[in-house]
Amino acid sequence: MKTTYDQELEELLTQWYTPVSNKDDATDTTVKKSLHDIHTDVTNVLPSKWVNQQDVYSALQKAQFKAFPTNTDDESSITFLYYLEPKQ
Repeated sequence: MKTTYDQELEELLTQWYTPVSNKDDATDTTVKKSLHDIHTDVTNVLPSKWVNQQDVYSALQKAQFKAFPTNTDDESSITFLYYLEPKQ
């Protein structure tokens, strides 16, 4: 049986960050992170054995965090980043 951390994930994310609803709302303090980066942060707190990237993605969606397309150094590639406003 797999232990789920759905509620803990959502609580953790909303304790750490406030969603940025539009790229234009980003400020100097806005953090831009990929799903992989957020998963890494979360698994520093919760057991990585029980939390995968899909779980983190679902928690981000439930908490209304949005990913925005961003050009990478290689202009032919686009990556999606979450714009997160850290809570003090």
